[in-house]
Amino acid sequence: MNIAKGELVRVVAGKYKGLLMTVVMTDGTSVYVSDGRHRKLEKPKKLNPKHVVRLETVLEKEVSEYTNRFLWKELATKCPS
Repeated sequence: MNIAKGELVRVVAGKYKGLLMTVVMTDGTSVYVSDGRHRKLEKPKKLNPKHVVRLETVLEKEVSEYTNRFLWKELATKCPS
């Protein structure tokens, strides 16, 4: 599974199960996700790619331009629940 920076994902396992998050970094075996509220950009959550489901949405801004407030507001508009 090839997950890119800026993609929206839904966590399907663990403490954050069901939450919508944004991929802020990847390495060969893990993805690092943040939502700006529960997991801040300064300390993203490391997840196994098997534990997330990719959504078709990619955020418009470059990852380096993200702020916690931006992520939180964007995710709230993408999924208001």
